[in-house]
Amino acid sequence: MDTVASNNVTNGLDVESSAVTSPVAHVSLVRATAVENGGAGVAAGGPTSTIRFAQSLVTGNGQGWAQNGGSLVMSYGNNFIDANTTDTPAPPVIPMK
Repeated sequence: MDTVASNNVTNGLDVESSAVTSPVAHVSLVRATAVENGGAGVAAGGPTSTIRFAQSLVTGNGQGWAQNGGSLVMSYGNNFIDANTTDTPAPPVIPMK
């Protein structure tokens, strides 16, 4: 909660796994801020990586968010994602309960 990642050369908030046999990497972000990072503000990479985020600000980055290698980036739909160099569409939404 209440995490800031700014002015990084690459990604801001990033979780990575290297192989299917790697330990599962799940990260939950609440009220996180990712601003002015060279890569993605929020990024996940690798087959066992997942980021879920809510009530967060992602702006001024090279890209809003990114997922690759079978990873997942999911949103609770109440984030502020704009003004990134590459504005990606909103990440998949997790229904709030």
